[in-house]
Amino acid sequence: MSKITNIPSEIRNFFTGKRINPAFSKFMTLLEGMRISDKDLGGKKRENCQLTNLQLFQIILILPFMAVPGFSHYAGSSISKLFGGKKDLLYSFMAKDNIDWRNIIWHIACHLIKAVTIRKDYQKSHLPAVLIVDDSDLPKTGLRMECIGKIFSHVFQRCILGYKLLALCWSDGRSQFVVDFSIHGERGKVDGKEQGLTARQRERRYNRKRDSDCQTEKRKEEYFVSKLERLKSMVKRPLEDCSPIYMKAYTSSP
Repeated sequence: MSKITNIPSEIRNFFTGKRINPAFSKFMTLLEGMRISDKDLGGKKRENCQLTNLQLFQIILILPFMAVPGFSHYAGSSISKLFGGKKDLLYSFMAKDNIDWRNIIWHIACHLIKAVTIRKDYQKSHLPAVLIVDDSDLPKTGLRMECIGKIFSHVFQRCILGYKLLALCWSDGRSQFVVDFSIHGERGKVDGKEQGLTARQRERRYNRKRDSDCQTEKRKEEYFVSKLERLKSMVKRPLEDCSPIYMKAYTSSP
């Protein structure tokens, strides 16, 4: 495949006449309008990979619309027949440590919110645009995951194995988009059992050395940061971004 191949255009050409779902067609239009480059997605592609980072990113976004439930099902799917490659291409891309996913999500959210706020029904709506914070448990069942530990679940009222997800969303009462997120853990209160695990259990967790300035290491540095402190920086960005889309969330009246 050529590095200039446009994935959305190729998908459109695959469908003919009325075979393409209108919702899917609209998604393709949004995808083509997102100004995300290979540089934003970690720079140059792997030498032995025929697809660019941008093409891989677009394929991953399209998979659910093509009824592909996960990466492990990619090789036998119709989309694989169109663009080639196997599941390892997608796994390798998602394992890259130099992709600033926080900035990618921010860029996508801005693009989607702009598409919503120019609509007439939004302009005529009396509902305010707001930022919503969600603190959720991410339960897990295995110990061979990076930084995994026990957290206190307010749902089950006990400690469970997993992570804490802190998400910031934008909503106008009809549409809702994720603006930012972070993953957190809890150190625990028992000496010798950090994160509620024994020393042997902590040693068995997945771990690898990375460059200190890569994006993954920056994420790990905030793992034990207070969720309240992390939330302050999340909300601070929309206020300082000078984006009229986000400022509207603070100037809208009920």
